[in-house]
Amino acid sequence: MSKGFYSRIAKDNIKKNAKSYIPYILASIGTIAMFYIMFALGMNTNLKKLPGFEMVVLLMRFGNVIIGVFAAIFLFYTNSFLMKRRKKEFGLFNILGMEKRHITKVLFLETIYVSAFSIAGGLLVGVILYKMMFLVLLRILDFEVVLGFEICMPGIFSTLMLFALIYLSILFHNFRKIHLSNPIELLHGGQVGEKEPKTKWITALLGFICLGTGYYIANTVKTSMEAVSLFFVAVLLVVIGTYCLFIAGSILVLKILRKNKKFYYHPKHFVSVSGMIYRMRQNAVGLANICVLSTMVLVMVSTTVSLYVGLDDALKSRYEKGVNTVVQELDYEDVPVFLEKAEKELDAAGIERNNLEEYRYLITSAEVIGNRISATHQDMHARDIAMITFLDVRDYEKLTKKDVELGENELYMYALRGTKVMEDEVKIQDETWKIKKHLEECPVPGKVTSILGDVYILVMNDQDAVRLADSMNDIVEINSFNYFYGFDTKRGTLEEEEKAMQIIGNLGKDEDYNLYCEGREENRQSFYSMYGGFLFLGILLGTVFMMAAVLIIYYKQISEGYEDVGRFEIMQKVGMSKHEVRQSIKSQVLMVFFLPVILAGIHVAAAFNIIKQLMAMLNLSNTKLFMTGTAVTMLVFVVVYAIVYGLTAREYYKIVEKRG
Repeated sequence: MSKGFYSRIAKDNIKKNAKSYIPYILASIGTIAMFYIMFALGMNTNLKKLPGFEMVVLLMRFGNVIIGVFAAIFLFYTNSFLMKRRKKEFGLFNILGMEKRHITKVLFLETIYVSAFSIAGGLLVGVILYKMMFLVLLRILDFEVVLGFEICMPGIFSTLMLFALIYLSILFHNFRKIHLSNPIELLHGGQVGEKEPKTKWITALLGFICLGTGYYIANTVKTSMEAVSLFFVAVLLVVIGTYCLFIAGSILVLKILRKNKKFYYHPKHFVSVSGMIYRMRQNAVGLANICVLSTMVLVMVSTTVSLYVGLDDALKSRYEKGVNTVVQELDYEDVPVFLEKAEKELDAAGIERNNLEEYRYLITSAEVIGNRISATHQDMHARDIAMITFLDVRDYEKLTKKDVELGENELYMYALRGTKVMEDEVKIQDETWKIKKHLEECPVPGKVTSILGDVYILVMNDQDAVRLADSMNDIVEINSFNYFYGFDTKRGTLEEEEKAMQIIGNLGKDEDYNLYCEGREENRQSFYSMYGGFLFLGILLGTVFMMAAVLIIYYKQISEGYEDVGRFEIMQKVGMSKHEVRQSIKSQVLMVFFLPVILAGIHVAAAFNIIKQLMAMLNLSNTKLFMTGTAVTMLVFVVVYAIVYGLTAREYYKIVEKRG
């Protein structure tokens, strides 16, 4: 054969199959660019100037791993669509005299051209967009813009190596498929799976059980600790349930529809239902993938946007006041002395204050089972761990401006996310205490409310609290309460807060107080780093997953179009009008492609409770804000999905109507 013969065939094949290759190449370029950008951001030295930069770097590297793993799965999956369309072509080459080694040579050159163009294009786009994405990240993090331009050579090398390995693996996979197939199988590869699938009752039942169990776990989780330990279990069950329902449940539903004569024997439904039954075995995985990807996009974008928008709420939840001081183990009689010294120093510095709040508290971990609170031990279950906050009755009276009368072994209780029912009494270690009153409002907001898991606030006299806490703590001896002293400065600026914190810190050193001081504005940038990093990661990963869902939808529309040509030709020959054909097409496409997004919406709604508990870990307890963020995200996603559906459906109509 002449020099360049295989090269010309490979190039011609790519041109002839441009409708399939161009979206694949564009998606590859986008994925490669995202990987490079994420890798380069994780290595950017300017990020080290950010407060809390470690979290940002960690998030970028975590995102990098996700994109790398996802890219391998995604490219292998989309390659299967391409190979399915090409099998007939390869089979024809084989029959016309080309040996399999010649076909693999053509396939090798095609892969080289596509991968080289994709990697080069992806790196070029990544390098160009990297600076813009870095500026976007800095803007989200509320940090000053850093001028200059840089190319991350380790990022280029890592991207090149990873995607070269992925494309090489895809190539060997395709070689294996070609060599294991005979010419007849290749010619009819596009029609594989045309036998009517059997109803897999066990698989369908497994899908319902997994989905129901996942939903149950998500909606019965009561604390953040439980949410952390059970979240991935619930996710795994929902994913398994989704695939089982699409693989077996969809066929079951379609066969039930076929038995409904009023519905089935209608021109618009007859072709759609029968066609989907025969092809659902090969369509099910694709639809399940779209559903899972859609759910991931909805969850990631809604949570990260809500976190970022609710940053101020989270700050106020975590830091009760602008300046928050905790003096370790301060006796009740020493409180006025410390307070007088602190007020005197702050007044001398001219720092105006308001919203003063001060109280003593004591926190220890405990095991809570039923109405019993006892010391923790190593083999206890995570859901039984709770934080017990003891509040002296005198401080409670000062905070609430209410008089309290407690008899012997009596207490007030407030359960923050507490799931254990304690009606009349509680047993602490070996002592039984009467619960005189269940408090409806948390008497000590702020840091206590940011603790993970259950929190029980017990109001009692300080001697009993110290004794009980010490008996539950086997690490250090507890001698006294900690003292909280907090206030807001008049202007609430970082400079004011830093000055106040410096004064209190010096007081601690001079007077030998064991204390630490935190400021709300001081930690604002750290919150921006964490929440902004989450938002940036959510947007980038959401974009990648949305791009994957769009490509799968596109390929499914194209595949459906070519497979339906023959069916609709027959239907027109037996009397169906073009209008009826179009109506049947519309019915089928709507039923197939909007089912995943509907189920994705159900997944998100079912996961709302467990995600809300996870958000509480990040100090976002504004449920209304999270609900609004989720609703807006779902609305935007549905609009984008509908646009994608409309654009891809046009290609489907063109194929079917042009050939039909």
